[in-house]
Formats: sequence, C-alpha cells, structure tokens
Amino acid sequence: LVRRRMIDDDPLVRDALFPTDSAKNTRFAINFFTAIGLGGVTESLREHLVNNRACIVNNRSYST
Repeated sequence: LVRRRMIDDDPLVRDALFPTDSAKNTRFAINFFTAIGLGGVTESLREHLVNNRACIVNNRSYST
C-alpha cells in the first residue's frame, strides 16, 4: 500500500505520511516507519532532515 501510494505521488498523501513541516514531525515519521520495518521509505525524509539541520546551523552562525 505504501509503495503504491508513493508511485501515485499524490502530494496530500505524501505530505501526510512524510511530513517536512517540522523536525519533530519528520523525526517521528522516520522513527515510526523504521520501527515497523519500512525504514527504506524514509530516505528522502532523512536527507531533508540533514539538509534542514545544516541550513539552521548556517543561519545561526550568520546571525550571531
């Protein structure tokens, strides 16, 4: 079902299953899918989290 939904690429479904609105929600989704044995589908979330973290660190260093 998850793979079929990923193929459909419906933005509403993707955003609900793989949230990128906050780091907390992103980490929760990563942990959830990993816990149920579907950690592979969270690769894009993991990349988003790493890239977002780097952006936040860069912004903090410029603002001080």
